[in-house]
Amino acid sequence: MTHSLNRLTPAFTENNIPIVFAVDRNYVFYLAVTIKSILANASAANNYDIIILEEELSEEEKQLLSSVLQGKRHVSLRFLNMRSCLNEYQNSFYLRSYFTKAIYYRLFIAELLPDFDKILYLDSDLIVEKDVAELFRMDLKDCYLAAGHEWVCLKPFFYWYLKGTLGIRNPIDYFISSQLLMNLKKIREDSFIRLFAEKIKSNQKFIAPDQDILNLVCGENICYLPPEWNVCWHWNFCFRPHFPRKYRNVEKEYKEVQKNPALIHYASDKKPWNSPQLKLAERWWFYAEQLPFIDKIRIKALEDRFLFWQAKYDTVRYILPAGLETFLRIPFDFFRYTLFGFLRTVFHRVSGK
Repeated sequence: MTHSLNRLTPAFTENNIPIVFAVDRNYVFYLAVTIKSILANASAANNYDIIILEEELSEEEKQLLSSVLQGKRHVSLRFLNMRSCLNEYQNSFYLRSYFTKAIYYRLFIAELLPDFDKILYLDSDLIVEKDVAELFRMDLKDCYLAAGHEWVCLKPFFYWYLKGTLGIRNPIDYFISSQLLMNLKKIREDSFIRLFAEKIKSNQKFIAPDQDILNLVCGENICYLPPEWNVCWHWNFCFRPHFPRKYRNVEKEYKEVQKNPALIHYASDKKPWNSPQLKLAERWWFYAEQLPFIDKIRIKALEDRFLFWQAKYDTVRYILPAGLETFLRIPFDFFRYTLFGFLRTVFHRVSGK
């Protein structure tokens, strides 16, 4: 079932596993892959209540996401439009090219879903390899949320950003906000929505706004996810050749859980659709290939790959001698505009669009 409502209550009366996403139009196809991975590993004994926070999705895009359910009666998919929900904060959101308003939605889920005491929040650039019900049923005790370590905090620059700029006493405790088991009841009881809003309105130039705010407000009282539910592929290329020596045990544990991960988060600007040659990308494509609109995903991935390399090219072009920059620009523009334009034309003709 698919609905768009202003106030949502649990979709099922028994074994309801609420999973919340926040998405904009650029990530619709990629969210479809995430949902496909969840359903591929779901148990028929559970009911999965998928809620998508959005602001601009078309009916066609909603139908595309709904089609992933393939008539599964133990799965519900609903949309909550955010256009009028956060009006008082709109001018306070710190936005950049890769920061959109959607990243802030998770901060207000406790207020947006007052009839839910506990939910699982997931980003749209990840896949799930085991039943998410296992994660949802993790005992939160009296914690505000459960999250995974963000081991990029071990890099010297980020470590001192956390300690010096954010004032986090122990940067090693810093967590990632891509997969969160949230205790909405406790967050409401302790009025943390107000604290989240105050941090947003402080207009501080956070490196990772939603993540930094959650760490600042909830960091003293969280649980950590089991390592297999927190496999982040960017650690593979953030630490070269190794983790800092005193944390080699972390590196060893991480390499071990990569062999049988429960969840893989494709963090950083590198994604399986723009960097398919990287380790673990093949797992994302495994689920993408199972979708009936895989051709559209390939075209979208190709476009985003060009944009990714455009950004990389623009970063280095200013330090290149003028002659060399011009020489490199010729083949780049051919692939970016001529070849890609040709492929798009072929796709639209074949698909009849």
